[in-house]
Amino acid sequence: MSGRLSPPRSTNYEPNQMMPLKDDIPSYRAPIVTVALIALNCLIYFYLASWGKEFQLAVVKWGAIPYELTHRQELTPDLAFPIPLSLFSSMFMHGGLFHLAGNMLYLWIFGDNVEDKLGHVKFFIFYILCGLAAALTHILTTPNSQIPMVGASGAIAGVLGAYMIRFPRARILTLIFFGFFIRIVRIPALFVLGFWFILQLLYGLPSLGSVGGGVAWFAHVGGFLSGIFLFKLFTALSPPEERDFAVTSVASVSKRAEPDTVSILKSFLTSMDISRIFLRSPKITWRKKPR
Repeated sequence: MSGRLSPPRSTNYEPNQMMPLKDDIPSYRAPIVTVALIALNCLIYFYLASWGKEFQLAVVKWGAIPYELTHRQELTPDLAFPIPLSLFSSMFMHGGLFHLAGNMLYLWIFGDNVEDKLGHVKFFIFYILCGLAAALTHILTTPNSQIPMVGASGAIAGVLGAYMIRFPRARILTLIFFGFFIRIVRIPALFVLGFWFILQLLYGLPSLGSVGGGVAWFAHVGGFLSGIFLFKLFTALSPPEERDFAVTSVASVSKRAEPDTVSILKSFLTSMDISRIFLRSPKITWRKKPR
């Protein structure tokens, strides 16, 4: 069982050059489900962490292991747990404190607005379905891995996808790392979350078929894409009065129209001060020629 106790595959967000801190979209409904999910994830982590050395056994027992799901075979009979249920239990477990903190930060920033638009019950269903889609995507890309996958960010990636298509021009207060330089700027959500998604693809492609530990990149990819699809589906199936509320609530605050590429790019360049670097002309001072 020594191979099973390798570091679990976590649905973490590292490495990343951007860390969102807050957005500028208010919520009209109290984010009851978002807060409850954050509380539940924290309670489960700290409870399991109190087990000490037995924590790794909990990860093996309740984490989603691709090999078990694709071969329908329990690798550790002494830690038997219904294999299909691990798809659910794994999304409420985390491999470490920083893993938990990063996931909950993203859920806190972006979850309340998606919950606001879908409603409490639909948002909870949406969250669980995104988590399942993320886990299944990871299993399809690493079917023979015997490393347990844990983490909520597959489901949270779905929240990010929904937020990006619903609030593409929302201003995200973001901490940006340029080597040793750190800067805080406001960037449109389309760039912050679009950049995050591209990173998942770039880091994930080399790991296709990998059976070792690390970050489950394609769980992020699957969760993000499923979030976009499910949000559009849930919105389309919503009663007209709910769709009207979603539109008027945002319009009354920010009156944002659908984004156009030029305006978003201009906003991004301005916030990053890149325009000053590339578009700045040299300063010329005219002086009278001395006689």
